[in-house]
Amino acid sequence: MKTTARHSAPLFITIAALVFVCALYLLGEATKDRPEGKYRFDILDKLECITYDARVRMAAAMPDDTPAGRSLATMFIDDEAIDRVNDGVESAVMAPAWDDGNLEGLEFSVPWPRFLYGQMVRELHAQGAKAIGFDIFFSEYDRKSPETSVTLNGTNVLSSDEFFAHEIARAGNVVLSTEGELLPKPLFAEGAAAVGNIASRPDYGVLRRVQAFGEYKVWHPQIQAREKPLNLKLNAASFTKRPGFLVIPEIPKGSLVFDGKISTNYFIVPLDGNGNLKLTKDGDLNLEDDPARIDPNDVGSTNQPPFVMKKAWNLGITLAAMQLGLDLEKAIIEPRRIILSGTNGVKRIIPTDNTHSFYIDWKLRWKDINSQRTAVLAGSPLQMLSYDFERQQNGTNYWPNVFTNRLVIFGSVATGNNLTDLGSTPLEEKTPLVTKHLNVANSILEDHFIKRTSTAGTVLFVVIAGAVATWLTWRSKIVHASVGIGVIAVIYVVAAFTLYVQTRTWIPIVMPVFGGLLFPHFCLVTYRVAFEQKQQRHLKSVFQRVVAPEVVSELLAQPNITLGGERRDISVYFADVRGFTEFTDSAHAAAEEYVRKNNLSREAAEAFYDRQAAETMATVNLYLGIISDQIKKHRGTLDKYIGDCVMAFWGAPLSEEKHALCAVRAAVDAQRAMYAANQLRAKENERLKAENVTRAANGQEPLTLLPLLTLGSGINSGICIVGMMGSEKHVTSYTVFGREVNLASRLEGVSGRGRIIVSQITYEDVKKFDAELAATFVELEPVKVKGIREAVRIYEVPWKQTEPAAAPLACVNVETTAANPPSTAAAKA
Repeated sequence: MKTTARHSAPLFITIAALVFVCALYLLGEATKDRPEGKYRFDILDKLECITYDARVRMAAAMPDDTPAGRSLATMFIDDEAIDRVNDGVESAVMAPAWDDGNLEGLEFSVPWPRFLYGQMVRELHAQGAKAIGFDIFFSEYDRKSPETSVTLNGTNVLSSDEFFAHEIARAGNVVLSTEGELLPKPLFAEGAAAVGNIASRPDYGVLRRVQAFGEYKVWHPQIQAREKPLNLKLNAASFTKRPGFLVIPEIPKGSLVFDGKISTNYFIVPLDGNGNLKLTKDGDLNLEDDPARIDPNDVGSTNQPPFVMKKAWNLGITLAAMQLGLDLEKAIIEPRRIILSGTNGVKRIIPTDNTHSFYIDWKLRWKDINSQRTAVLAGSPLQMLSYDFERQQNGTNYWPNVFTNRLVIFGSVATGNNLTDLGSTPLEEKTPLVTKHLNVANSILEDHFIKRTSTAGTVLFVVIAGAVATWLTWRSKIVHASVGIGVIAVIYVVAAFTLYVQTRTWIPIVMPVFGGLLFPHFCLVTYRVAFEQKQQRHLKSVFQRVVAPEVVSELLAQPNITLGGERRDISVYFADVRGFTEFTDSAHAAAEEYVRKNNLSREAAEAFYDRQAAETMATVNLYLGIISDQIKKHRGTLDKYIGDCVMAFWGAPLSEEKHALCAVRAAVDAQRAMYAANQLRAKENERLKAENVTRAANGQEPLTLLPLLTLGSGINSGICIVGMMGSEKHVTSYTVFGREVNLASRLEGVSGRGRIIVSQITYEDVKKFDAELAATFVELEPVKVKGIREAVRIYEVPWKQTEPAAAPLACVNVETTAANPPSTAAAKA
């Protein structure tokens, strides 16, 4: 029904539903990056990531004319390489291509000595590799084989670590790895082209994104110079309370306590109030194992901190930047993106989140490396050692330089503890995670990035989806709305998958579909079932007895029905059963005469009067029912019974343009139905008269003859006030009132018996829609009626049929026929 509450309900329900789901979403966004063990409400993001994984797999399954990873290569240590090195290589004969000849006597256990890595770096450098990245930590010196030495150029003898560091510096394109406090030793880092961050944290058990960069400490040169000689454990250094000292433990730790730190073997470095180093007057580092030994007169403050923080860019980004000539030192870091530029005009814009993380464009799978699906070249460490042996022995190499201009990633995929890092990716449930570097580098090289909708964008999607769901649910039938919502959801999901496959744009699915479409739809449907059905039951209770069933159905289907009172253009019909008063008076007198004549007892008299009253009521109900049936047949609204008078109107609650025509046709059919009923009752009376003769002879009570009543009708049209009248606490009815209603009642009063009188306005309205019918109207002398100042022009509507084949009268959209039309002879009679 058209009330303020009904119109505002869908808006309030939708707003409440959207606020609720958006609050859950924002809470999840605020907590999803918290460490494990902390409170996180990230179920919505978890579901969204599942849809993202499905999109990634679909994109990877699509055929690609250009295989990915054309500039990439791998050098992975696997179980076979470890077993062969552990067992030693017996063959001393140069083997065919891709074999491991000339490695006789090579026998080392894991971890391999550093000079082996140095030899592989030397060979890759000789082959022209563009850059070499290690997904292997070199945070400790090679204590396993310190006696191992390598002769360089026949003269210089280097340790295993020194040889590796020498080859790193000579190649000039080696990127070492770091993660948190695990940093490459200065001996290696000094000659490295860069330090690459390999840290990653799975989201809900699946690796989907990595941080673009991490930060690490670069220690003051004087502290770095003392790290190896004093065996300092820099990653365990800590600051003390005032007076400020930097405490650096020595490996291994002892058991005594210093300023709350457990350590016997430690060194301390004095700091000033700003946390900068206090060097000696000679500019040397104060490094003592006892603060009492530091001479306060021999120290001076500097502006040099013990360390500075530097960025360690992701290993994949670092390697790709070396290939493209991007300057990472001049990177522009913004809240939602990182801009990388190079001197050669190359530019990359990496979309990131608030943690400076970005989603990996997963295209390269472990099982696809060195297959036709990708162009990634897979090399063997033993192969590289064989190539290097041949090159060093003969000054040449029989094998092609297949790694020229390639970005080579070193890593371990062997099984066992500390040998490999297995995990889940959107493409594979369990795979070596070293493949993340290949995918990150490939993304930078191909300029393909995952662009995820921002938080504000997701909320906007939800609001738009909620508006669509509200409009569709409120304006349609529940079943149709549900089907429509389902179709929209499917179309949206298909569009989201297609958009990702084609452009790598990740628009949300879970929030718009479940939070924007389905949840508000569910809430609105619940409201409609719980509350609107109550209103419809009330509407049905008001109209089911005063209008035809099909009209009730139309009313219930209408979104806007006014019952509160409004002005409407309607036609009002009054029909009074003539002769009823005389009938009741004569029936009552005949009853009294019968009681007196037959000297009935009090109880018998009361019973006789009750039977007579029932017959009287049955008679009036018969005629009123005949009239009401014709009103409903012509889609009218039965207002009320006023004694033996019926009041009805057309044009409300459903609007009806042809309301005057419908009222006239209903009045004509009512007259004809009354006439037909009287014909039947007249025949019945002949039978009753004959039966009463027999009953009188037997001393029985005579049967009452059926009265034959007529109908007087008045119709008027115009603007009236329509609505519910009364008190909901007591009785209410849907009715009309106003001047035009009073005039219709006055016209019924002057109609006499068996006549239909209409006003000029009604005549004019009928003429617009049925000129042929209006032409049969007979204008009468204007009449002066009570309550109306001027005389009213009136018309009489003829209703008696003169031909049995006359066309039936019908109102708009309703096929009707005259009820039991009388025969020609009866009509003439």
